[in-house]
Amino acid sequence: MVPSTIFRLVPTQQAQKSLLERVIAVSNDRAPRLTADLSVVRVQENEVSQCRQQMQVESAALLNEKSVASCKLFMLQWRVQQLEDQNETGLVQ
Repeated sequence: MVPSTIFRLVPTQQAQKSLLERVIAVSNDRAPRLTADLSVVRVQENEVSQCRQQMQVESAALLNEKSVASCKLFMLQWRVQQLEDQNETGLVQ
């Protein structure tokens, strides 16, 4: 003889159906929130991408400015050295 408690542990078709309906309802409730979250993440990713591109453009411009400034500094240092050399030889009047 099988104890009757074993039969109580086996879910009936109605209980299974009810459980599945609750799972579906929870999933249906979460789906719009997940979709909204995904939309927010996509917008944020786009903003980050645009910001990164802008920073790359600005970085390139700064590197160019640095190069120009370094060249000007070199030319000024060279000119100062020329003037100092001329002063030492007495050619500056």
